[in-house]
Amino acid sequence: MSRPRFETAVDRAREHEAAAALSVAWRCSLLASPPLAGFDYRARRGGLTVAVVEIKARLNRAPGDFGGVLFLNADKQAALIAAAADYGARAAVFCWHFPQVIHYIDVLGPDWRAWPVERRGRADRDGRDVCPAYRVPLAATRRVPTVRGSPALGS
Repeated sequence: MSRPRFETAVDRAREHEAAAALSVAWRCSLLASPPLAGFDYRARRGGLTVAVVEIKARLNRAPGDFGGVLFLNADKQAALIAAAADYGARAAVFCWHFPQVIHYIDVLGPDWRAWPVERRGRADRDGRDVCPAYRVPLAATRRVPTVRGSPALGS
């Protein structure tokens, strides 16, 4: 997998901001993944990769905008699970980065059969943007604040 086709410099900056907040909150270093890895970062602590991490930046949305659910593409879930196995990581984390909070879930934990799958994507892009996605209940996620000056980012 490569970087998203429609990614902008602003998207990359938001992703780096989220990685910085997660690094502080989780007390680990986040190292950018190699090109075509299928995930964004490796979380390392004590010289070991403890998690693989994917960050999806949502610049103009809030967590409640989706009716109490967040969407995780099935191919991204599978890529994270495979990467965790490849790196011997204990966690494979998908993050939804909203302007003031990051919601995240370890995809190795839940029983995915319990959550519905639907075809999701943007109609203003070509058909390759539409794919199966899990409906993840917001209540099943954990949170890290990202507001500047918060404990997650420091002052």
